[in-house]
Amino acid sequence: MRASFLLLILAGCSSVERITDRLEPVREGKPVLSRGWAFVESEEDYARMNAGQGQFTSGSPVIAGEKVIFGSDRFGLMAVNKYTGQKIWRRGIPDGVSAQILVLKDRLYVGGDDGVFRCLDVASGAEAWATNLGLSVQGQPLLLQDRIVTATMDDAVHALDPQTGKVLWSYRRSTDTRTKIHGGGNPTLFGGKVWVGFSDGSLLALDPRDGAVSSEQSWKDNSKFHDVDARPVAWRGGLLVVSFDGKLRFLGAESNLIWEFPAGGARSPVIGSQDRIFLPSSDGAVYAIRGANGKELWKHVLRKGVPTGAVLVSGQKRDLLVVATSEEKILALDPDTGAELGSVGLGKGSGSFSSLTSDGETGSIFLLSSFSRLYQLRVTL
Repeated sequence: MRASFLLLILAGCSSVERITDRLEPVREGKPVLSRGWAFVESEEDYARMNAGQGQFTSGSPVIAGEKVIFGSDRFGLMAVNKYTGQKIWRRGIPDGVSAQILVLKDRLYVGGDDGVFRCLDVASGAEAWATNLGLSVQGQPLLLQDRIVTATMDDAVHALDPQTGKVLWSYRRSTDTRTKIHGGGNPTLFGGKVWVGFSDGSLLALDPRDGAVSSEQSWKDNSKFHDVDARPVAWRGGLLVVSFDGKLRFLGAESNLIWEFPAGGARSPVIGSQDRIFLPSSDGAVYAIRGANGKELWKHVLRKGVPTGAVLVSGQKRDLLVVATSEEKILALDPDTGAELGSVGLGKGSGSFSSLTSDGETGSIFLLSSFSRLYQLRVTL
């Protein structure tokens, strides 16, 4: 079941696609976070897009050369020019796309809410192959040497041939998904195994050759939600695992618990310098955590909503932690202290439920707001 969020439609769509270039500088004398262009589909397109009814997209935009490609659980896929925001191509997909896109050279791989996993041409959006996996595809696919591993909302994991789409193996877990958080199923490779979380609070290591279970961990500290939705992060010979039971855990190579931190959620932590880990938590705060022992360094509590993604932007003199939130604001935080250095707004009733994407070439950040509006943010350190 999808988590419920109250969101309002952005007002004032015009009859043509709007590419705005409005700058909103933050505080004078501080690092600057400003709005660049924004892509909003035309009123005509908006009226005829009757695929997905969801208000938010959990996947983040991806950069492919001069393109920014993003999915929408309202209409499917869109590619725009990353410098101007002008539309290059659009691919309609029944029920839309809420999963993360994977780009490999000239190929794009993505799962749809219609249960079909597709391989498309990056240049044109043309379909190379499509495989029906039965139910909505969730999370971020994992590319291995000769297969792609992805997950579906019924707590199943599938390995596909990236050339043909043939299903090589499937692992199906018997779980109760009535209280499942939307957006789970994010496998990662660690120690030669595919590690993936499930809605029952379990973390499994699967053999990438045949999907056989090698090991299993389970946590249920929260009485309602147990989901391990965030992609586990391989770090210092172990795994950082965030779960919706309100915990971030650091596991050793043998799955032994090294430390745990009392905050969790649906987003993976961001690894920083100086032994710091940054966690956007579902409790409405962003944390900086000492990697050596899991102790809190600082805590920034949001005035409204919850943090939904974070990215660390590095400059010659300093870094900046940019945080997306569910309620209107994108924040710029000092990674050393957690102090808010500035913010930009996405408009009344608008928030972001996708992770942020940083482009090193342009120094820009791209994110999706509710109802799949794509924004470029400019960062000046």
